[in-house]
Amino acid sequence: MTKNEVKEYLEDYNAKCSLAEFKSKHGQSEDILVRRIAIMQECFCVLPDDLGVVLQLLYKDCRTLREVAKAHYCGKDSIARKRDKAISLLSSMLESY
Repeated sequence: MTKNEVKEYLEDYNAKCSLAEFKSKHGQSEDILVRRIAIMQECFCVLPDDLGVVLQLLYKDCRTLREVAKAHYCGKDSIARKRDKAISLLSSMLESY
């Protein structure tokens, strides 16, 4: 997946997760959306330096940069850099998808 594709999936993450879950329950477990969401969720867990946590807070929990920064006791620019780094790493991990 390219960085833009990863960003697209993350921006609409909850809706895509719901759709993937629906498709999976209805026998479409080989659908590209279902496979990509499952792999993205696995990748969140293996991202280094709490980068996966940052992505989950921003996109799964729909928190703002400011809210995540406050929770991590750092600046919003620092969280934005972590987000960008996480998206780059996620993109490189998902190159074949």
